[in-house]
Amino acid sequence: MIGRIGAVLALILLAVLAATIWHKFEKIPIAQHGQPTMRPQAAALALFERWQKSPRRLTSSIELFPLPATDTLLIVERTPGTMPTWQQDALLEWVEAGGRLVTHALPLSEDAWDDGELSDADIRNHDPLLYRLGITAWRDGSQPHRAPASPAFGPEDGQLERNFRMHCIAGEDDDTCIDLTCGDFTRQPVFAWLDIEDVAQFQLEMDPTIDLLHRDLFDEVDEEDVSLPESGTNVMQRGVIGGRDSLLQLRSGVGDVWVLSDMAIFKNRRLHHLDHAALLEYISQTYTQIWWATSVDVPPLSSWAWQRAWPLILSLLILLLVFLWQHMPRRGVILSLSERQPHDFTDHLRAAAALLWRINQKRPLLEPLQRDVLRRLATHPGGTDPQRCKQLAAELSGLSPELVHQALHAVPDNDAALQQQIALLQHLRQSL
Repeated sequence: MIGRIGAVLALILLAVLAATIWHKFEKIPIAQHGQPTMRPQAAALALFERWQKSPRRLTSSIELFPLPATDTLLIVERTPGTMPTWQQDALLEWVEAGGRLVTHALPLSEDAWDDGELSDADIRNHDPLLYRLGITAWRDGSQPHRAPASPAFGPEDGQLERNFRMHCIAGEDDDTCIDLTCGDFTRQPVFAWLDIEDVAQFQLEMDPTIDLLHRDLFDEVDEEDVSLPESGTNVMQRGVIGGRDSLLQLRSGVGDVWVLSDMAIFKNRRLHHLDHAALLEYISQTYTQIWWATSVDVPPLSSWAWQRAWPLILSLLILLLVFLWQHMPRRGVILSLSERQPHDFTDHLRAAAALLWRINQKRPLLEPLQRDVLRRLATHPGGTDPQRCKQLAAELSGLSPELVHQALHAVPDNDAALQQQIALLQHLRQSL
């Protein structure tokens, strides 16, 4: 018993050790521009590590709350209606205490507003976190959408060089040369400019269809305009694209909030374009700890339990396997035949008879011998007559009719009775 307990404890220890190693040495996918990946933030997280920072990727609000100290940079991706009021309060208090938050807008449709499909309550409740910061975001469907991300050529990809040699040096079609090496020259890309005085100018490929509104951006404000809520925040920086504000930095208390039209510029496919990586470095330059929450949804119960108590779950699973192993039915040990063992058919017969006797199958054990006696008796005149067969068997064998009846019909109760009945049947068979 002590040995079994020790084995179980050793298995539990090995499982916990393996799970710990797997958790600590989690595989991080290599971020390649233009390649799909399960983690669109992989390139940005790799850059943070290159900059000697400690990024942490979060996947739910369970991991985000409670919030860290204000010396940690928070990057939060959100979906409509997934953040309760108490979490919004906690985030705003954290920012006012000196934290820096980077998030994106959840835009409303300008067409829906023009058609009268949006009420004041819809505007307030669509993105309550940014509304409390004094921001509303609007999408104009009539504006041209952002161009798809162009593929990036690395040192291992010689396509750019081949195109240049074929169409620019050896070829005569200038339009093809420009199109293949520099992109479609007929399209005029529009970028946002973020001008930070005495620091830098950033050129950003923001979503041109989204416009961020704040009271500080207007000289005169209608107090009844629900799209420009009152707040205690002030605009510090703004990135403008085609007359639309696609990036705002707000001062809230001691901290600040960076609000982007969307987070696509920090994802794998666009991080290498323009000044996207430079902006990410500028935002995080004074921070060493970075939390990137890719979702603030409440995780499923199974995920929450695994995040909180995975060692206990593994231990219970191992104990369950041990319990099932100990209590599952056994059909006996399968023995392999040895060449030195005798292969005598009588050994098989003895084993079969012993099995039938042990499982209380006494009648099937005697039936073959009884049928042989009755078959031989039927060869004699009158042997098939039920009235005369027993008397005939008694006359031919010298046994009494009672012993003949016992041999043909009795069921033995013990080993001695079985041996006696078999002896009677063998005597009858020899006599007939």
